[in-house]
Amino acid sequence: MSALLVVITVPSLLLLLLAVLLGSVQADTGAEFFTADELADILKISKRHLYRLVDRGAAPKPVRLGAAVRWHRETVLRWIADGCPKIAQSQKSGEQG
Repeated sequence: MSALLVVITVPSLLLLLLAVLLGSVQADTGAEFFTADELADILKISKRHLYRLVDRGAAPKPVRLGAAVRWHRETVLRWIADGCPKIAQSQKSGEQG
């Protein structure tokens, strides 16, 4: 009997997570932005780890709305759907234009 080896990469796992959560993510208030608490909960990580990912360029940067820090919903959902690519490189190349 041969064993079947299934390899799940981190982006694939996150896409699976997105598929599972997408209904609840879209069904809530319909707000255009996520708070740090909401985004950390969706990604199943701590808020501190979320900020570490942002600092490393591994997650989208938040926007400031007055004193509030928020993540644009469409940007986050697109980032997850794209397999959570590193952000820093694309932001740096966009700044050089």
